Amino acid sequence: MTDTTKYKPRLKQYLTARGVRQQGDRWACTNHDDENPSAYIYDDERLYCPVCEATYDIFDVAGHITGEKEFTRQLEEVQRALGEIPPDTSHVAGEATKKQHQPPWVRLLSR
Repeated sequence: MTDTTKYKPRLKQYLTARGVRQQGDRWACTNHDDENPSAYIYDDERLYCPVCEATYDIFDVAGHITGEKEFTRQLEEVQRALGEIPPDTSHVAGEATKKQHQPPWVRLLSR
């Protein structure tokens, strides 16, 4: 079984690897359109968004980014983004469908 606690302090590294927009110490919230980054990291492992009035850990953020609700898939996403396992290419045919269901912050990155 994988020790998932080792990933929690790597939230900033994960956000950077996934291209989440940052302005100073603020990050774009991965749970809503956030043109002016409002979320910030505290305790090195939690993302707090005052707009959502919610706190997210690295796995919550991975779920926002990918749309995955299953924890094992969120863990795999984190491991891939951090370079611990190779990219999954078995679902390349499904990429077009996946792009249709991207979270709002991804659309901000492509502007």
